[in-house]
Amino acid sequence: ERVLQRLLSEAGAEDVASSLVSADGRGVEAGADWDNLRSPETYTRYEQVCKSLNAHFVSLGIYKVPVKKIARKHIESYLSGMKESKGWSNRQFNNVRNYLATVYEYLKKKELIEKNPVEGIERLKSTSKKHRYFDKHLFPKAIEIIKVNQPYLWYAVQFVYYLGVRSSKELRLLKVGDFIEGGELCRFRAEATKSDRDEF
Repeated sequence: ERVLQRLLSEAGAEDVASSLVSADGRGVEAGADWDNLRSPETYTRYEQVCKSLNAHFVSLGIYKVPVKKIARKHIESYLSGMKESKGWSNRQFNNVRNYLATVYEYLKKKELIEKNPVEGIERLKSTSKKHRYFDKHLFPKAIEIIKVNQPYLWYAVQFVYYLGVRSSKELRLLKVGDFIEGGELCRFRAEATKSDRDEF
């Protein structure tokens, strides 16, 4: 907030407040629980899974059954049915299973249920491709997609690659003044590197 005030003042804005805005600390102004905060995509996925499960319960005519009456057989019925009808991979099955386990664990923590109905449902064997490297055939395709859809990301990738940045700390502490000799040379300060001296 102080930075914004300074920038507005430097830009010639009038009546820029000098004090900080006070927050109530409740409701929408409550501080984030950073330890448990997840990405927007994660919350969207939770919502999708819960809606899908509810639709399954509606189809079975048990959507009005109290949540504490939901048993493992109901969850197994949903997971196996969706795997068969939607063609889920084992990995997709496991992901949805894990989402549901988290949801019901939350309900258990809130003492709305006594037992998590997902407990005992085994994960299926799957081969993870999440951290697979881009081979010489896939890498050029990935580059083209990034250039078209995320041009700023492409600039960032080039920036990190050509500078040889080794950690987020080095990148975070980099300042405009560290680019010298017309931008042809970049200095990494000692406090941002693993050494006891500046590096170029």
